[in-house]
Amino acid sequence: MTDLLKHTHDGLAKNNFIAELILSNIKTLPHDRVYLTEDLIGEDGWESLDTGVRINIGKAVSKLVERKLLPITAAGKKTNNKRIYRLDEQIKP
Repeated sequence: MTDLLKHTHDGLAKNNFIAELILSNIKTLPHDRVYLTEDLIGEDGWESLDTGVRINIGKAVSKLVERKLLPITAAGKKTNNKRIYRLDEQIKP
């Protein structure tokens, strides 16, 4: 995952990859809590990314949610300024 995100210069391809990754991961997440970007991406993959890539992913997720391209709603920010998200009702099993 790290190599793809570091070496793909096409913003649309990165956004599509991030969206597909999140869509596959959120199927297994409980709907009664809020999530950070790293929860949506998957903690294993997140740990392998350097800070710059994490920041770029965070910005991409924020834009995807803002544009309603993911079934997720922004739920504010934590005190450390990380954005938190809530899964939309439509994806409940």
